[in-house]
Amino acid sequence: MKQPPPTSPDARALRQQAEETLRERQSPPKLPLNDPDTRALVHELQVHQIELEMQNEELQRAHLEARQAADKYAELFDFAPVGYFVLDLGGFIREVSLAGAALLGLERQRVLHQPFDPYVVPDSRGQFAVFWRHLRPDEGRCSCETRLLKHGHGPCDVLVEATVVEDGPGYGCRLTVTDITARKQAERELERHRDHLEELVQARTAELQREIAGRKQAEEQLRARNAELTEFNELMVDRELRMIELKKEVNALCAAAGQPEPYIIELDNPAESEVSR
Repeated sequence: MKQPPPTSPDARALRQQAEETLRERQSPPKLPLNDPDTRALVHELQVHQIELEMQNEELQRAHLEARQAADKYAELFDFAPVGYFVLDLGGFIREVSLAGAALLGLERQRVLHQPFDPYVVPDSRGQFAVFWRHLRPDEGRCSCETRLLKHGHGPCDVLVEATVVEDGPGYGCRLTVTDITARKQAERELERHRDHLEELVQARTAELQREIAGRKQAEEQLRARNAELTEFNELMVDRELRMIELKKEVNALCAAAGQPEPYIIELDNPAESEVSR
C-alpha cells in the first residue's frame, strides 16, 4: 500500500528530508515484516512521524521568532522616547505606549478604549478634526502640530505624525506623538524678543524721524533768516550807494556854484564824513 507522492515543492522537500532522516535512524525491525504492504505501511508511518516532528520543530522555531519579535516590538513600543497610539476608525484608542500615556499624564489603562479627541485642547480640536478627516491610506505619513491636555499639568505642544494602515476588517491609524513643548516655548520666547526688538526699532525710527523733522525745520528757519539778512544787507548796501550818489551830486552842485564840497567820499569805504567848511 503506497502513499501518493507529495505534489508541492515544499512537501516533496520535507518528505525527502524525512526519508534521509529515517535512513539515518534505520534499525532492524523487532518483528519480521514479510508482507510488502505491511513494510510499505510501516515505512510510510515512520516517514510521516518524522515529517510531523520536523513540522513541529519548525512551528516551535517560528513561534519563538514571533515571540521574540513581539517582545522586541513591545519593548520598542513601550520604551521609545516618543508616544505611540493606535486608533480605530472612530478615533478610539486601541493601543498606547507608556510614553503616550505619560504625555496625557494618565495610566495606560485609563487611556485605552477612550476617544483621542477629548485629550486635544478645545481650541485645537477643530483643526485636529480636519486633519483626521483628510487622512488616507495612500497618502503615507501626514503630520500636524496641536496641543494636548495633560492631566495635572498645563497643555503641552506636540507633533502628531499619522499613518493609516489596513487592520482587520477596516482601517486603523497609528500616531507618533512627539512632545515639542520646549521648542514651541523657545519659538514663542524668540517671537516675543523679535516683537520687542521691532517695537524698539519703531520707537527709535520715530525718534529719528522727529529729530530729522526738527532739523529740517531748523534748517528752513535758518535759510529763511539768512534770506532775510541777505535781503536786508542788499537793501542797506543799495541805500548806502544811493546816499553816496546823492552826496556826489551835492558836491557837484556846490562845485558848479563855486562853493566848497561839503562831503568827502571814500570809494574804498562807503562810510563818509561831513566836513564843515
